[in-house]
Amino acid sequence: MSIYSLHIAYKFYLKYDLNLKELYHTCNISYQDLQDEHNQITVETFLKSIQLIKNHMPEDLSLAHELEKHLSFSDFGSFGFALLAAPSLADGLDLLIRGFAVMEPNFEFKCTDVDNQFIQFSVENLGSFKEFNEDILDLSILMLKKYIRCFFTNENEKDFNKTYIKDYQADCNNRRIHIDRVLLSKPSIMSHPTFFKNNKYKILKKSKHHKRILGCVLSVNKLIRYNLRKGHKPSLNEVSAQLGTTSKTLSRLLKSHNTSFQICLDQVICDEAINLIKAEFNTKEIAYTLGFQSIAGLNYLFIKKYGLTLNQLKGSLGFS
Repeated sequence: MSIYSLHIAYKFYLKYDLNLKELYHTCNISYQDLQDEHNQITVETFLKSIQLIKNHMPEDLSLAHELEKHLSFSDFGSFGFALLAAPSLADGLDLLIRGFAVMEPNFEFKCTDVDNQFIQFSVENLGSFKEFNEDILDLSILMLKKYIRCFFTNENEKDFNKTYIKDYQADCNNRRIHIDRVLLSKPSIMSHPTFFKNNKYKILKKSKHHKRILGCVLSVNKLIRYNLRKGHKPSLNEVSAQLGTTSKTLSRLLKSHNTSFQICLDQVICDEAINLIKAEFNTKEIAYTLGFQSIAGLNYLFIKKYGLTLNQLKGSLGFS
């Protein structure tokens, strides 16, 4: 994810005069890191920042609305400015669909026809933000409405939402709104076609690269899972060969996505172990099924990742 995603927490801390050292320490960043749009962070780091916000905000407030208060399009760096410079809303939505991977590749945006008056714009994320996934999806819709508002300034907020945008019921991994077609041809209040065109090319090129990397990570995870279910814990060399590449190339691609083969392997093992817990395998069976010679090796992994042994995790999930 882009480092700009941490600007939400940074601005929240400033507004409420909180100790920024807590944010810097928890997320392992510095003020200088926040200023460089080329920096990337993991989803886990972003979630830590969201947890900090939640820890400090009143329980009766909506997390999504609180996040939206502290987020502006400038917090998306050059991508945000390009969106604001769109010659029309249709151009802006197209860039959002095709280019948002530069910010967070696990989001998927879609635009479909509804009828002669409305199009449907949907936002989907299949759980990469874990316990905050629905909050982040709600935030994405709030920001989308704020963005659309930049293309139409002749109505007050209440009339605008009532007339031109309609919320649509969605599931836990998806949010949708209907947008009146009359808005699609309208220019942004900050429209700058030349700036938009120049930056669109750069963004889409970078987005394609990010999607390629994400595809690589998903492929690695899929092969790790396949091998584990065959009773074999694969090595980097084995997975590289199965993907038709070298271990050096695969390691480089994974590193460019702020991950590694070992991180992927550990995560898939943990996910599979939790699935086996739910299938009522005992601890010894889980360890051997996942290619461990002893329970101790699997426990070491779980303690490193969750601070719990496998049996302790089973207890926390309600399994004896």
